[in-house]
Amino acid sequence: MSGFSGIPRNMTGLAEKMKGGGYRTHMTGKWDAGMATWDHTPMGRGYETFFGYFHHAEDYWTQRLSDSDLKPDICGNLVDLWNTTGPAYGKNGTAYVEEMFLESTMNVLDRHDPSEPLFLFHSFHLIHSPLQVPKEWEDKFMFLENPARRKYAAMTSYMDDVLGKIVAKFKAKGMWENTLMVVSSDNGGPTYNLPVIGKGAASNHPLKGSKMSDWEGGVRVNAFVSGGAVPQKKRGSKLPDFIHMADWYGTFCKLAGVEAFDERAEKAGLPPVDSIDMSELLLGDAEPGSGRRQEIHHSARALTLGRWKLITGGMWELEGHVNESKTSGGGMIP
Repeated sequence: MSGFSGIPRNMTGLAEKMKGGGYRTHMTGKWDAGMATWDHTPMGRGYETFFGYFHHAEDYWTQRLSDSDLKPDICGNLVDLWNTTGPAYGKNGTAYVEEMFLESTMNVLDRHDPSEPLFLFHSFHLIHSPLQVPKEWEDKFMFLENPARRKYAAMTSYMDDVLGKIVAKFKAKGMWENTLMVVSSDNGGPTYNLPVIGKGAASNHPLKGSKMSDWEGGVRVNAFVSGGAVPQKKRGSKLPDFIHMADWYGTFCKLAGVEAFDERAEKAGLPPVDSIDMSELLLGDAEPGSGRRQEIHHSARALTLGRWKLITGGMWELEGHVNESKTSGGGMIP
């Protein structure tokens, strides 16, 4: 699946599943999962409201497609900003986009009745290219000589501040103690500088590689869970287990009391749901290291199975060598 082709229309989205469990569903931010038809949009996937953009990236200040070779000539530098039922007329160019996204999420929480269960997806544009951030935030990192790294650090700090404000709102509403918050990246940090994609300023050390590669630096990402729903004994702990991005589907279905099985997809001849419920590992009595996912299928070129990772052309040992420096033959490589 890509943001250009979209999720198949006959697959049931996670928000649709959560609605089936009695949850109110709202989304803010980056979609990038299809817009060819209404069914492909967040509203067609089960979200009651959506304020954000459909494409993979945009200018943070104008909300237009950012300058790159991916910009369609036939459309020009079009605005990509949507408010549930139509374009967010009059909003683009009025503020830094993450400021608008925070306002949208705060409005959702202000209107929400705490007695009803809530599934809220706040999808940051940060810290994706283009590297843009309010000057007062960049000024905090003037000690960094590299301007791209300086902006990247400032954008990360801005995102952290937004997360803090969202958490504070949940606490003010009396909802935090019954909340599970999941924070996750969708890929490794970009370290390239490509005109067609944009400039990256990340560091994935000690992992090898970057976003758009099958090395661990491109596919092993930061993620954590928080909130009052996390048992005291689990807080502050670290899991060595594999969890795939797709596993949030089965996990949230379990927590919402609905089946992950997708009858509509089956009738359409689509592949079965391969998401694995990780709720016991994250919130229950399952011990670290007992997770049920043993494989990660990265792409047509790479597969991780247990301690080993196969990349077309070679096999690398991950156990004790997350920087992928040891091959299956025991040799060490740079």
